[in-house]
Amino acid sequence: MSIWSDRSGQTRPVTLFTGQWADLPLAQLAKKAATWGYDGLELACWGDHFDVGRAASDENYCVALREMLGSHGLEVFAVSNHLVGQAVCD
Repeated sequence: MSIWSDRSGQTRPVTLFTGQWADLPLAQLAKKAATWGYDGLELACWGDHFDVGRAASDENYCVALREMLGSHGLEVFAVSNHLVGQAVCD
């Protein structure tokens, strides 16, 4: 149970954006986030946190990812791929 969800009137999940933690393997970060009381993660599309190409080509990739997060009591609430839009073209 999330420490944040116990607050009176709290109905929204509290999530952690994984981009700042891209140097950690997702499984390790998930374990930490769960012990910190987060409800879920916003997965960054860099590091090993979420591979867009693999998600598109491997039917089992997302299932396995959600199962791993679920084993820590976490859910995926968003996927962040905003760095693609930061490309500067000449």
